Amino acid sequence: MVDNQQIKQLSCTGCKAPLYLYGNLQRSTTVVCQHCGNVMDSQQSFKSLYAFTHIKKSNTNTAYQIGQTIQYQHVDFIIAGQIAYQSRDSHWMQYQLYSASYGYAQLIVRNNETLFLRKTYYLPDHNLWTLKQGDILTAKQVDFVIEQFDIAEVIDAQGNLTLGVKPQHRNKQCFARQGRQVYVSIQSQDRVEYYIG
Repeated sequence: MVDNQQIKQLSCTGCKAPLYLYGNLQRSTTVVCQHCGNVMDSQQSFKSLYAFTHIKKSNTNTAYQIGQTIQYQHVDFIIAGQIAYQSRDSHWMQYQLYSASYGYAQLIVRNNETLFLRKTYYLPDHNLWTLKQGDILTAKQVDFVIEQFDIAEVIDAQGNLTLGVKPQHRNKQCFARQGRQVYVSIQSQDRVEYYIG
């Protein structure tokens, strides 16, 4: 079960709807209202920044919802937030998961596949963006084959997030695989993050 100390309630500074926030608010950067799309700065008294009002809601339907608890390897994680991405060829959902004892993780649902990922500090042996699909990168002493590169656009976001999101914001994403293990890189304007799972 999720500890109630991980849940905070506040009112949206845009539409005044009640919001339940899950996760570690000290690590949070933005909160996106599930009702009106208002994006708030969680480090600046939930000041409104902009909104997802003109962005179409994601048509990627999954069984996951904010506030839902899921279990992975006997650890309970709560879904704190979600981001819907769209590229030229596909769309997918990225869920931000939180556990008081294990911290943050990501759940990506794309191409009828669910990926559970944890942040890694094992960097790839090459600059990913000089490689192409089918090339091999090595990280954590594992050779991963690059499956796909995407220029992804944020089309919707909701909940408590540890990264800043903007409507129509674009980032680069690289998906690589070795058997059942995956390595994912997400590069935005201000940072690059690596995930393995």
